[in-house]
Amino acid sequence: MAAAKVIEEYKPIPGGSIYSIRIDPLKLMQDAAKKYGDLCCIKRGKFRLYIANDPAIVKELLLTKHMNFSKGSPKTKKIVGDGILTSSGDFHHKQKRLMQPAFHQQQLASYATIMTDFAGRVTNEWKDGQELDVRDQMMRLTMGIVAKCLYSADVESDWKEVAKALYDVNEYLDMLSSPFAGVLDRLPLPVNRRFRRALQELDAVIYKIIEQRRNSTADSGDLLSTLLKAQYEEGGGMTNKQLRDETMSLFLAGHETTANVLTWALYLLSQNPSVEEKLLRELARVLPGRRIPTAEDVPKLSYTTKVFTETLRLYPPIWRSGRIAINDYFVRGYLIPAGSLILFSHYMIQRDPRYYDNPEQFNPDRWTPEMEANLPDFAFFPFGGGPRSCIGEPFAKMESIMLIAAIAQNWKMTHDPNHKAEIRTSLTLRPKYGMMMKLSKR
Repeated sequence: MAAAKVIEEYKPIPGGSIYSIRIDPLKLMQDAAKKYGDLCCIKRGKFRLYIANDPAIVKELLLTKHMNFSKGSPKTKKIVGDGILTSSGDFHHKQKRLMQPAFHQQQLASYATIMTDFAGRVTNEWKDGQELDVRDQMMRLTMGIVAKCLYSADVESDWKEVAKALYDVNEYLDMLSSPFAGVLDRLPLPVNRRFRRALQELDAVIYKIIEQRRNSTADSGDLLSTLLKAQYEEGGGMTNKQLRDETMSLFLAGHETTANVLTWALYLLSQNPSVEEKLLRELARVLPGRRIPTAEDVPKLSYTTKVFTETLRLYPPIWRSGRIAINDYFVRGYLIPAGSLILFSHYMIQRDPRYYDNPEQFNPDRWTPEMEANLPDFAFFPFGGGPRSCIGEPFAKMESIMLIAAIAQNWKMTHDPNHKAEIRTSLTLRPKYGMMMKLSKR
């Protein structure tokens, strides 16, 4: 058997990769891919990162050879415990199966009114001619929706406090991406103190909800009701700790990602008048008289769906993911040793000119059946794929399509030309400076 080839190591400048992977990880990954192609290595201290920029390799990592890779970091487990985001193996499969009924089509339809009701609550406070941070508004909106739909909890009255706690948790997660995270985590830094305080506040909210529902005989038909009723095959239900972990996982994952997609969608519409006009024609046809959209309308909103899909292509909320090789991984004649971390970027692959014509252009019309049929597997994967694909994908799709429709049919948004619409590659792909827009009532 021929000896395995050695993957070339990308070295920007001495020590540069350690600095860049914290300050501008996307640029580092793009530069490495530009120089070495679809598979390269970056030295990070004594550890080596491998970067895969090919849908075929991503397919192996997430689907065909997924058993040889693990997901999740012990650091992230400090926040979500053994929730669906970080658990693995049989336990992850068991938890996902128990949670699946809360995301079935019939159950999703019951969430639709809640989604549009919260959209009305938030937008009714807007004023014609007002300028505001749309990203902040979308965070408020999606936070309220997730809490109400999944846990029948209303956080509207104190959403700013909850948002601040979630922001502090996300800032801590960003710090964990530093090559010096192990040292920084042990220091008495303000980010660590804010994280501990924020986690205590969120835990207090979540455990209070769980306790109230344990003491109630009512079935709210939401995710928490599903989990409270769920029984393992070997008997017994979830402990309060496991309920907390699953609740925290979906609360963290279920609001900011959708808020970012909605923000980028509204920004892209403001920059592309012809797309916006085509969207408005569809909304006028499907929702005459600016009728509030329902779950039954979603399949009819085909162009709105394309706007959402194209936004996900350009601005996937989770812009990169990774897997750790459990055993030695041989790919294309190269050896990636066991224990190595392999990163891949949804953002980079979904903007690759090999798979998309004019990849930087916002063009919802590109999403034809023919185009999708010719697209390689995992050339578009904003929700991941394989056994660990996002359980909330149907929820996020319906929510985003309905909210784009509900907002766009009533409000025109003009991006402030003095505001920089730059991306921040933290845990999610969020606007670096928020998204300042001027509102005009239609």
